[in-house]
Amino acid sequence: MSQRSQNLEVGNHILSIYNNREEKFNEIFEFLKMGFLRNEVAMLITEELTKEEIIWRMKANLRDKNIEKMVEEGDFIIKYTSEWYFPGGVPSIQRTKAFWAELLNRLAKRGKAGSPSHRASTERDDHAGGQRLHDSFQAH
Repeated sequence: MSQRSQNLEVGNHILSIYNNREEKFNEIFEFLKMGFLRNEVAMLITEELTKEEIIWRMKANLRDKNIEKMVEEGDFIIKYTSEWYFPGGVPSIQRTKAFWAELLNRLAKRGKAGSPSHRASTERDDHAGGQRLHDSFQAH
């Protein structure tokens, strides 16, 4: 994914399938790191790691960034899949679209629009194949 993510343009998606958790998270954290180095807002949506584990791992990869401050200021958004896509336990495409619109609105108000300003990484179960799908994308 590293080569593909370097060529990722605003509005594009990369869908990746991984055979193991370590490979997947190495790629995810590299993808997010690239965004941080470009001063982009980044978002990670997962159920597999706690927010504390994610912060610890990002701190290990980016020693010159204050990850806790980035989370506090909304420059690094960490959500659980259930929290973002299934609040209340029921999925709703309208609610999810509204969440994304609200997030992008807040970024625009903070002056984050107009550049590749939002980098997100989320995962989904592929029940048929028993693998996890990972979707990485940029939006503005």
